[in-house]
Amino acid sequence: MKVLVATTSYPRKKGDTAGIFVHKLAKSIKDRGAEVFVMAPSCGMDDEEREIEGIKVHRFRYFFIKKWEILFCRGGGAVPALTKKPYLHLLLPFALLSYTISILKRAKDADVIQAEWSISGFASIPSKILLRKKVVVSLLGSDMMKAKGSPVYRWITRITFKFADAITSVSKRMVDEAISIGADPERVRFIPYGTDEKFLNITPAEFKKPYNLLYVGNLIPLKRVHVAIKALSELPEDFRLYIVGDGPQRKELKVLANTLGVGHRVYFEGRVPHEEIPSYLSRSHALLLLSESEGRPNVVLEALAAGVPVVASDIPGNRELVVNSENGILVPVDDHKSVVGAIISLFQDEEKWKAMSKRAKEFVRRERLLWKFTAEDHINLYSELLR
Repeated sequence: MKVLVATTSYPRKKGDTAGIFVHKLAKSIKDRGAEVFVMAPSCGMDDEEREIEGIKVHRFRYFFIKKWEILFCRGGGAVPALTKKPYLHLLLPFALLSYTISILKRAKDADVIQAEWSISGFASIPSKILLRKKVVVSLLGSDMMKAKGSPVYRWITRITFKFADAITSVSKRMVDEAISIGADPERVRFIPYGTDEKFLNITPAEFKKPYNLLYVGNLIPLKRVHVAIKALSELPEDFRLYIVGDGPQRKELKVLANTLGVGHRVYFEGRVPHEEIPSYLSRSHALLLLSESEGRPNVVLEALAAGVPVVASDIPGNRELVVNSENGILVPVDDHKSVVGAIISLFQDEEKWKAMSKRAKEFVRRERLLWKFTAEDHINLYSELLR
C-alpha cells in the first residue's frame, strides 16, 4: 500500500517542530508496513526533496522569490503570516495552484492520498477525478474554526467533503461540526491522534518546591499565554513558569512578565526540538493550556501520558482529554483568577496531585491514545476504501 501525505505543515529537518504530529502519523503508518511519502510546501528550502526518518518529503515551490514562500512556515500557520504581512495574500492563488499540480504529479505513484486539513483535501480533488485516487481528509484544530469564520473557507470545506472518500477528525466535536456543514455522516470517522509510548515511560517529577508550570505551543493571541503570566503573578514565589515555543507575541509577553514583577520566574525557552519535550515534562508539575480555541491538543495528551496534571481552559477540544478533577482542572477562558485557584487547589495536597498524575497515565492507556493505534485505524480505513 502506497500513501501520499499531503500537508501544508511538515518538519523541514529532524528536530523541527512544524507539523510534527503529521510526521508522527506518517512515520507510524510507515511502521505498520505502508510505503509513505509526503508533499509539503518548500518554506524557502533549497532542496525540493529530502528524507526524514525514512520518509521521502517532496517540497513544492509557489513563487520565484524563495524568501516570500513563508505562508505556511510560521507558528500558527498562514493566518499570522497574512496578518503581519497582508501582501502575502497575493501568493495564495499561486500556492494553491502549485500545491494542486504537485499532488497530481506525485499521486500517480500512490494508492491513497492522506490530506491533512481541508485545504489539502481541496488541492487533492483533481487527483481524485483524473487519477481515480482515494482521498482521505483529516480535519484538524483550525479547520472548523476557519469554516465558521470565512465564507470562502466554508465553501472550500464543503466542496472537499463532497469529493472525499472518507473524512477523519481528531476531535468528536469536529465530527459533529463537519456533519452540520454538509459532510456525509457515513463517511466521517473519529480517529484521534495518539502520542509516543516514551511519554508513558516518563517518571513524574518529585512533589517538591519549586513547582514548575509548563506551557508548550505557539506564542500567538489565540493561546492566551498572557493569562498564565497574570496567574503566576498572584502565585507564591515557589512557582515557576517555563514557556516552550515561539511566535509574534514573545516580546510583549516578556514585557508583561517584567511589568508584573515575575520576569525572574518566567523562563522563555524558545522553540525546542520535539525530542526534548519529554525532558521538560519530566521536570514539570502541571501543564497550562489556556487557549480560547483548540482542536484536540497533542501537548495535553503528551502531558497526561507523562503523568503531568493539566490546567486547561474549559473549551470543547480540551474537554475531550481533561476530565475535570480527575486528570486535570478546567477553568473559564480569560479568567486568571480561576487559574490561580485551580493551581492552589492542585498543589495544596500532595496525595491529590499524585492521584491525579496516576489517573492521567491511566486515561491514555484506557483510551488507546498511542500512535500505533492511530496508524492501525488509518491502515484499516485505507484497506476498506481500496476494497
